Amino acid sequence: MSQNQRTGRWLFYSTVAVLVLALGFVTWSSMLVRKRQQILAEVALERVQSIFRVRLDALFHKITEDLNEEVEALREEPGSEALDLLPRWRPFLRSHPTITRIQVADEFGVLRSVERLTDTTLVVYTAGPNDALYHAQVIPLLGKLTTTTELPEVAYEDPRAQVWYGRALEEPYYEAVWYLGGGKDVQRSYMQVSKLLRGASAKDPFRILMFEVDLARSSILSLRSAPTDRYSAALIDANGRMLSATELVRDTTMAQAERDAAALWVELRKRSPYNLSIGDKNFHALVRPYMVNGQTLYTASVMDEGALQVWTKMERMVLMAMVLLVALMVILLGWMWLRNRMEDARIRRQMRFSKAQEQQLAKAIGERDVLSREVHHRVKNNLQIVSSLLNLQASQLDEDHVRHEFLRGKQRIDTIALVHHKLYGLKDLRDVDLKLFFDGLIEALATMHYKDKRTVSYAVRTANLSVDQDSAITLGILFCELVNNSFQHAFPYATGGHVDVAVQPVDGGLYRMLVKDNGKGLSDGFADGPGKLGLDIVAALAEQLDGSFHTHTNGGTTCEVLFRISGRRILT
Repeated sequence: MSQNQRTGRWLFYSTVAVLVLALGFVTWSSMLVRKRQQILAEVALERVQSIFRVRLDALFHKITEDLNEEVEALREEPGSEALDLLPRWRPFLRSHPTITRIQVADEFGVLRSVERLTDTTLVVYTAGPNDALYHAQVIPLLGKLTTTTELPEVAYEDPRAQVWYGRALEEPYYEAVWYLGGGKDVQRSYMQVSKLLRGASAKDPFRILMFEVDLARSSILSLRSAPTDRYSAALIDANGRMLSATELVRDTTMAQAERDAAALWVELRKRSPYNLSIGDKNFHALVRPYMVNGQTLYTASVMDEGALQVWTKMERMVLMAMVLLVALMVILLGWMWLRNRMEDARIRRQMRFSKAQEQQLAKAIGERDVLSREVHHRVKNNLQIVSSLLNLQASQLDEDHVRHEFLRGKQRIDTIALVHHKLYGLKDLRDVDLKLFFDGLIEALATMHYKDKRTVSYAVRTANLSVDQDSAITLGILFCELVNNSFQHAFPYATGGHVDVAVQPVDGGLYRMLVKDNGKGLSDGFADGPGKLGLDIVAALAEQLDGSFHTHTNGGTTCEVLFRISGRRILT
């Protein structure tokens, strides 16, 4: 490959890498922007919740203080009838639009009630425990009490059976008690606050004063000081019913978002922010519990997602710039890809030419390998012919000792032929795996001695060493001579035994081949015995490999050959 090709490929792959990084950065940045929008939405919703809760606290505190003032006023007028209290309660109801009903009941069930009928009229109810019907009378809220209208009487309901009555009695410190009113069948709930009123003396009957509050009539909860086209908040109960009025929200879409957010929260019951959509607008909502005297209500804050677009304008501009940069890089990458296609076509032509040359070279190497195997095969065949001639010659000899030595020489020729036979049977003659080579030799030797030495076991370890074929021939002859000696002389009795062969690396570039058996060991006259020639041959071959040969006897015989070889490598 030329320098221009390498440079072009480097630029191409560098551009691809930069493009991948840019795409990853754009994706990561968009995720960060989205995450930041969620965080900003949660912070904004929490802020709206905080403002709304402050207003709720102020409203509940103000109504509680008004209830306490009315309780003190009633304490001074223990026997007042409902009509006698109208001069006080009419202006009170005019200045408190959120209060829709005032009721006072004593311990005997005597009830006096003033209820807001419309924005301009009131209804006054009076009844006692012995009455079967309420006496109802309509009076104007504004102006003078000049005219009143009698209403049909309605069935009397004992106030002592009402929740607000019982809750006030249960309060141990005679404080005002809030209660969520309204049944499940109505669309909107209301709040009731009541307080126990003790008489001046123990003989005076106690009374309970109750205000019924419709928070939907309160303008303080509409967040008018905030841009209501972006933010809104509402008070809801556990069933998602509105306690504050969405009609006070100027934007009808935001009012619808409040109602949908409450309905969706009833299904999800999530304490974390969640999303909803109305038409083509997206909103974020958050609902948190709000406790009022043990009553669990919920504050729901809603914001338009368009407000977040203003806060993340800079991030979105950076993302847009990155998208444009990625688009330019895609164009550049396409141009470079077309250029590389043309360059690759030229390279393929060169590769086809190189492949043809490689095939010719591989053919030549294959022919050389076949020739090398043929040489080993012919050497093995020639050695077998020599062995056969020696075998015929030995049959003509009469003396036992001479004939025995003659056959030993013939056996060494057979061993050399075995080395060549196993060698040309290997797959790769350039790097001979000693493990495969020695395993084949020792299996053949064990087969030769199987009749008398069938109980002898063996093992070969070569430390994954690989050598050239010339060194393999010398090592193979060494190996066969030493292993053959162990099979022939180490185990005179058929009691079993073991031959262990190990090739180990030694410091300084040397290698050690150990042939160890657990046989009878070397005898005292071994130096002049019949096996001395074989060890002389081993010593001579070791010198050819720039090594040495040593023997040790300790619970068997250990033959150690130190040698150096060229062209060696460690198989992985």
